[in-house]
Formats: sequence, structure tokens, C-alpha cells
Amino acid sequence: YVDVSANVHVNFPVTNNTVSFYQAQCANAVVAYGNTNLMKYKKVLRYSQLSDAITNVDTNAIVSDELSLTIKRTIPIVLNANNNVVVSFSNPIQSMESDQYILNGLPAYITDTMNNRSDGILYNVTFNANNQMITNSPIGSVDHATGNISIPKLLVSGYMANSTLFYLYGTPTNKDIYPANNDIIKINTVNGININVANN
Repeated sequence: YVDVSANVHVNFPVTNNTVSFYQAQCANAVVAYGNTNLMKYKKVLRYSQLSDAITNVDTNAIVSDELSLTIKRTIPIVLNANNNVVVSFSNPIQSMESDQYILNGLPAYITDTMNNRSDGILYNVTFNANNQMITNSPIGSVDHATGNISIPKLLVSGYMANSTLFYLYGTPTNKDIYPANNDIIKINTVNGININVANN
């Protein structure tokens, strides 16, 4: 899946449409782009085409849009067991992190960035009740050039926020996103489209 966030700049003096109108219509344009262009094997998500789809909602009033794309991978997890995670985003990535989860009664998450550096090591970060970091142990590796992830022993005690799924998120280095082999890229239409509308 791919999550899409867009900052849409609208020249409101030239339109009677509202912020909520543009939020809804731009979200619909993202969904339509995915349904039209991505629901086939080996189809590439083209940043410029997706951007154009949003701008075309109202070419008179929409001045520009800025997109942020995140690749999302679902990871099968057996709770309270060491899970060997080998997965790839199939695209070069700048950074990655995981959902928050429960580890031995504490909130935790995985990240490749520590002290503003990302050197290919994945860290398991845990927090106390005051949301202060208490551990940051190496847990695996990431190859930013390929998007390959390796976590030999991922222990998850429970999920956060009543979730039953575990996700890894990668920020792609390039604007276009390519499918792996015969995969189909899907835009996350359930909760993965975020449209922010600003005045010009």
C-alpha cells in the first residue's frame, strides 16, 4: 500500500468552493487515479500524474499541490514469539519506521533514525509512562538503496490502538514508486489519504 498526503494550495478569491469541498474532491481524485492507473500488474505510481489529478479538480483555483508518499508493508506477526522479518519496500528509501506496539508491557517502535542519523541499523525504541525513551537497542538492518529490511528476532507482546496488524513504513527516495515483480501498487483508501487545503 501507499499512503498519500497532499498540501493543496487554493486561490480562494476566485472560487466559491469551500475547504471541505477541495478536501473531498482531491481525495476522490487520488482514489480515481489509483483505480484507473494502478490496478494492474507492474504499473508504476507516477508522482507527476497523481499531482496533476489533484490539480485538475479545479485548474482555475488550485495553484499547486505538494505530495508526500509513504510505502506501507503489512508484516505477519506471531505474538510473544521471535519473528524473523525479511521484507522489502522494493524501492530506495530515505528512512523507515514501524507502528507502535507493546513490548514487555512498554510502548515501542522500530526506526532507522537515531540522533538525526540513519546508518542502516534498525533500532527497537521503548518508552516509559511519561513517553520518555528508555532503550534504543539494535534489532536489525535496512539497505536504503534497495529498501530491503531484515529483523531476525522481532518480539511483539501486543498491538496498540486495538489494531491486529503490524506495519512498516518507508519514505521513498524517488518520487515515482515501482512495484516489485508482478505486484500491484494500491493506494490506501481506508485511512491513508490526507488532504490539507491552504489559502494559496
